[in-house]
Amino acid sequence: MLKGVSTFATLPHAVFLLSVAMLFMRAAENFYTPILPLYVRVLDASIPLFLAGLVVGIHRLGMVVANPIAGNWCDKIGYRKPFIIGVVVTGIASGLGGFAFGAADLTFYRLLSGLGYGTLTIAALIFINGVTTPQNRATAMSLLMASTLAGAALGPFPGGYIAESLTPALLGYRATFYSAGLVQVLVGVYAFFLIRGRGIVTTQAAPVSRGVSLYTLALRHKDVAITCLCVFFFGFSYGAFLLFTVPLLGESLGFGPVQIGWIISGFGFGHVLGALIMGPLSDKTGRRKPFVFLALLSSGVLILLFSLVEQVPLMVTITFLLGFLTAPCCGIVPAMVAELLPEAPASAMALQRSAEMLGIFVGPIFGGLILGISGFSTALIVYAAITIVGSLIFLLGVREPLQPTMPAGS
Repeated sequence: MLKGVSTFATLPHAVFLLSVAMLFMRAAENFYTPILPLYVRVLDASIPLFLAGLVVGIHRLGMVVANPIAGNWCDKIGYRKPFIIGVVVTGIASGLGGFAFGAADLTFYRLLSGLGYGTLTIAALIFINGVTTPQNRATAMSLLMASTLAGAALGPFPGGYIAESLTPALLGYRATFYSAGLVQVLVGVYAFFLIRGRGIVTTQAAPVSRGVSLYTLALRHKDVAITCLCVFFFGFSYGAFLLFTVPLLGESLGFGPVQIGWIISGFGFGHVLGALIMGPLSDKTGRRKPFVFLALLSSGVLILLFSLVEQVPLMVTITFLLGFLTAPCCGIVPAMVAELLPEAPASAMALQRSAEMLGIFVGPIFGGLILGISGFSTALIVYAAITIVGSLIFLLGVREPLQPTMPAGS
C-alpha cells in the first residue's frame, strides 16, 4: 500500500455498493427497536419479564444457528444466493411480525428473521474477506459494519415516529413491522441486481485434514476460542443493556418511544464514527489486539457511568461514546479472527459472529431475570462487570495476529 493513500481508496467498488444495501437492511431491522419490549407486553400483558426478554433476544438465536450453516453453504456455492435468500427471508419475517396475535407467534417470526439476517451477514463478510488483503481488510469490514451500524442508528427514528403517529398504540407498533418488511423486500430487489453481475466468487478456505471440520479447527485454536468467549461477554451485556434494559428504563422514567430511540441511536451513531476511524487506523498500524481490548474494557466502564444518570442528553452522550469505543467489536474482530486462522477464515468469522449473537440472545433473558429480582442499578452494574472481566481475559489470553511483511515503499 502506497504511503499517503487512504485504505478506503484501495477497496473494490462492490464493497461500497454492498455496504449501501446493508445500511438499508439494518435500518429497517431497527424500526421496531424502541418499541419491541412494549409491543410484547401489549400482545400479552401477563408475560414475565424474562420471557419478554426471550422474545427480544430470539432474533440473535436465529443468527447463532444460521451463521455456521451459512459459512458452510457459502464455501460450497459462493455468497450470492445465500445473501439474496437471507434478505428475502428477513423481509418476509419482519412483515409477519406485524400480524402477530401474541408473544408465541411473534417469537417465531423473530427467530425466522434472525435466520435470514444471520445468513446474509455471513455471506457479506465472506465476500469482504475474499476481495481484501491484511492491508485493507479491517477497513473494508469496518466500512461494511459502519453501514449496518448507520442503519441501526437511523432505524429507531422512523420506527419511533411511525409508532407514535398512529393510534391506538398497538396499530402503531404493528405498522413499524409492516414498514420494515417493505423496505427489506425492496433492498432484496436492489441486492439481486447488484450481486448478480459482480462476477466475484468467494475465496475458498484452504483444505484441512480429512475428518477435521473447519469449526472443530476453529474451536481448537486457543486465540480464536478465547476471542469468541470475550465477544460473547460483550454481546451478552450489549443485548441486556441496550436492547432490553434501556427501553424499560426509559419507560419507567416517563420517556416516549422517540426519546428511547434517541438513546439507542446514540450508540449506533458512535459505532459508525468509531468504525470509520478505527478500522483504517488498525490497518495502518498493523495492530488488532489493542483496539479490541479498548472496546471490551470501555464497554463496562461506560455502562457503569450510564447507571448514574437519568437525563436524556447525558444518556445519549454515554451511548454515543459507548458505540464509538466499542466499534472494533464489529469491524476489527472479524478481521482478527480471519487472520488468526487463515486456513479457515470463513469458519472463524462464523464462529465469532455466532458467539456474539448468542450473547445478545442470552443477554435480554438474563436482564429480565435480574430486573425482576433487583432493579435497574444492580442490573447495569452486573452488565458492566461481565464486559470488564471479558476484557482482562482477552488481554491475557489472545495474541496479536501475525501480519505479512509489507513490500518496500509501502
